[in-house]
Amino acid sequence: MRTDKSGKSRAIAAAVMLALASMAGLPRVGAARAALVSTVEPVITVLLAVVILGERLSAVQVVGGVLVLLAVILVQAAHMWKSGLPNALK
Repeated sequence: MRTDKSGKSRAIAAAVMLALASMAGLPRVGAARAALVSTVEPVITVLLAVVILGERLSAVQVVGGVLVLLAVILVQAAHMWKSGLPNALK
């Protein structure tokens, strides 16, 4: 794990950019879809740590990320198949 100041600065910058992008997108996509997308943010943050900081992933982390992504897909698919839901989820 890198502990130099530039690595920490890049990690903080990446986290701040992700949070700002999420807040900017909230009015555009609606609360329901934004909540669903926010579930994926930790996975994106971990992937950024791997790409930018050279962190290594364990098998448990990979499995956890895959489970999160599958849950998001499952929830979205379930909402698309039900009738009468708000347009934000379709």
